Amino acid sequence: MASKLSTVLKAAGVIGPIALKAVQTITKDPEILKTVKEQAAKLAKPKGGTPTDLLETITVLRTQVSYLESSADDAEEVRRVQAWTKRLDNCERAAQILAAPGSSKADRAALRKKVGELRSEIFEAFLVEKAEDLDKGEVTGS
Repeated sequence: MASKLSTVLKAAGVIGPIALKAVQTITKDPEILKTVKEQAAKLAKPKGGTPTDLLETITVLRTQVSYLESSADDAEEVRRVQAWTKRLDNCERAAQILAAPGSSKADRAALRKKVGELRSEIFEAFLVEKAEDLDKGEVTGS
């Protein structure tokens, strides 16, 4: 089960090598595994790069950042959450602007790239934090 989920997530380009160990830890708890699968599915759902799809992805990322904020253990984690929140705010504003007729394909592609980078960073941190919290006995499914 762990290797199958790891393979799927890695193939989707959502996690890096650091999070693979976290996935192995997460698969030990069915409730957390269910939560992670739901989050991964929500991130995979918007297939296109339209501003609407990007806004949907940003909404999912905000829920993950909220979790990371609530479980931040030190000043560095708080700083990362604040930086991600600011970047998500910027991307959200850009997506709203690019939803208007006449936006350029290059601008939409650049925003899609930025949101993709955020998606990878935030989801990987989400996985690692879930695993750390599970190891400490501090987490349940949500």
